Amino acid sequence: MYQTLGQTIEREPWTSITDKCWNFDLETIEKNGDYIDIMRHISRISNGELIFDNLKDYVDIEGGKAWTSFNCHGDSYKWSLKVDGEWVDVELFDKVQLLAQKYQTKGRLTTFDTGGQDFVLGFYSKEELESIKQKTGLEIVLVGSKGQ
Repeated sequence: MYQTLGQTIEREPWTSITDKCWNFDLETIEKNGDYIDIMRHISRISNGELIFDNLKDYVDIEGGKAWTSFNCHGDSYKWSLKVDGEWVDVELFDKVQLLAQKYQTKGRLTTFDTGGQDFVLGFYSKEELESIKQKTGLEIVLVGSKGQ
């Protein structure tokens, strides 16, 4: 059920089922704009705590180069990203988690391993995370935690 909540409705207007979590395929990087989409989804699930604007990215799979740049809380960032075929550089999520710590947001990025090549990304306060885990029994962990 948690995985389903993170999905997009597969018909127009192609909206997310909820703004609490996001389920996505890690093998999704093909072109410019793909990392922008990821950052927009992270911003969406962060309850307004991490707003990324002036988003830009560059993806050249064959050339082995990718980056994303943005502003957050008035600061500018440009992160180089690893290229591994069409796979997302998962270190991006660690970097976003560090921003959550830097800006002392109530929420932190969480992840739920679906057992496939997708996962569910969430953004919860400590209390919200414990409540969800208690009610569902799911092994949802903080991004950057052991076992991520």
